[in-house]
Amino acid sequence: MTGACDETVLIANKVGSTGKVTAIDISPEQVQVAMERMAAEKLKNVRLMVLNVEDLENIKEQFDLVYCRMVLVHVVNPKNILEKMLARVKTKGKLACEEPDISTCFTIPSSKAFDKHINLLCEFLRKKGCDPDLGSKVYKIFNDIGCSNVKITFSQPAVTDENGKMAALLSAKNCGPQYISAGLATKEEVEIMISSIESEVVKTKAVMMGQCRMSQVSGT
Repeated sequence: MTGACDETVLIANKVGSTGKVTAIDISPEQVQVAMERMAAEKLKNVRLMVLNVEDLENIKEQFDLVYCRMVLVHVVNPKNILEKMLARVKTKGKLACEEPDISTCFTIPSSKAFDKHINLLCEFLRKKGCDPDLGSKVYKIFNDIGCSNVKITFSQPAVTDENGKMAALLSAKNCGPQYISAGLATKEEVEIMISSIESEVVKTKAVMMGQCRMSQVSGT
């Protein structure tokens, strides 16, 4: 689960009262957000758990669909996690995920501050042993772990409105302290970067922002 738990709500509504959804997140705070969202949506078919994706074997059930979004890009061994996910899929069930190629984010006209944030984010993830451009590699991993009927599509929305472009500003603000603690940028550099993203991208109507290309992969 991430953010407003939109994917969990969508799946819960899809399966309806005859189906059940188990949703996990490593953050107790995020699970609390999810509980409040499920209550507001009056969804009673969702079980919420505080659980690290590395510990999926603690869930004993198998499911018709096992799905994650923007999770594997944050782990060191995504193949291992996908194997654990696949072990939780019923025979003839589906494994699906959506993962980004972060370096594909862009603005037109180009913004040096935005590019700096994306470059720092990629460098930060690599420093942790993760792959910021994992998305386009997931298709091969699905085949390598034994999935059949593997399919892939790509999605890369472009946004022009201030509200849509605000995601870049929030991302920079959230990631800024991590760049500083990792020694990738100074506090002053981060502050200038954030301020410039707000003025050059978010507040400038003529600037278009391309979100990162997402790989949407599924297999049986």
